[in-house]
Amino acid sequence: MLKKLFAITLCVLFVFAFASCKNDNTDKTTTASQSSSETETSDDTTATQEQTSEDIISETEPVTETTAEITEESAAETTTAEATETTTEKETTAPATTQKETTTKKETTTQKETTTKKEVKVPSTKAEIVELYNTATKTASTAKPGYVKNTNTSLNNLQMGALARIDLVRTTVGEFMGEGKSSKTVKKGNFNGKDLKVSTLRPDDAVSATCKLSADGKYYDVVITVKNESDVSKKTSAIGRFTNDYKDASEIKAGLIEGGAGVDSVSMKTDSVVIKAKISVDGNKFSSISYTIKMSAVLTNVKYSIARVSKATGELVSQIDYTSFNY
Repeated sequence: MLKKLFAITLCVLFVFAFASCKNDNTDKTTTASQSSSETETSDDTTATQEQTSEDIISETEPVTETTAEITEESAAETTTAEATETTTEKETTAPATTQKETTTKKETTTQKETTTKKEVKVPSTKAEIVELYNTATKTASTAKPGYVKNTNTSLNNLQMGALARIDLVRTTVGEFMGEGKSSKTVKKGNFNGKDLKVSTLRPDDAVSATCKLSADGKYYDVVITVKNESDVSKKTSAIGRFTNDYKDASEIKAGLIEGGAGVDSVSMKTDSVVIKAKISVDGNKFSSISYTIKMSAVLTNVKYSIARVSKATGELVSQIDYTSFNY
């Protein structure tokens, strides 16, 4: 009995199992069919879209080529225009810069030349030139420069009769008239106004006066010719107003008497006195000075010991040079 019941139950289970398997196969078949249908539909749609795209592309291609050509030409024209504008701008700018530089250089040169002409005013009148020299001596007196002084004085054409044959007399007369050579160096700061005198020359003391600018434009080259005079006193004469580098009549007479010679009178007169000086444009400082002095002398009743001459004459020539100024 139990066996029959177990067999029936087992059969029922088999039936349900079979039915279940059949439903699964049906669902799978339906799903597969739907998938296949959807795939076919998708393929048809894709094919249709591809065909439509090809048709659109085929119809559009000529327009695209034309557009590309127009675009290339526009780009070429734009590049050419930019290059032209750049070149034009460059060419326009270059001449403008050159013109500016040229103008600036020209203006600077003109200004420099104008300034130089304005600063350097060359004295031209006798009064201006004499004043220039006087001012330079005052500058030296204040600055007390160092310098070198050389003096060379010769006694020429001495006529003394019998006295001229006495060497002692000749030497004594020559010495007290300033004959001989000398050189001295004055250090900076030792200027005393005796060797190089502060000049007080007046315009009417000069016969002529010239002033020229040196080639380098740094110095005035001055030449002053002093008038000739019979009174050469250092206190009252023109020569005495600018230099101490000579002996006047009173000094010569005093020297001869002191040396043992007798003399009644001594008279002197200038035959030629010329001043040459190089004075700096900047500061009125001497670079050099030279004097040339020629004087004739007349001595009366000259005696020495037992020798005697009623008249003795001679000519003094002095060259005085100041160089190596150190301000």
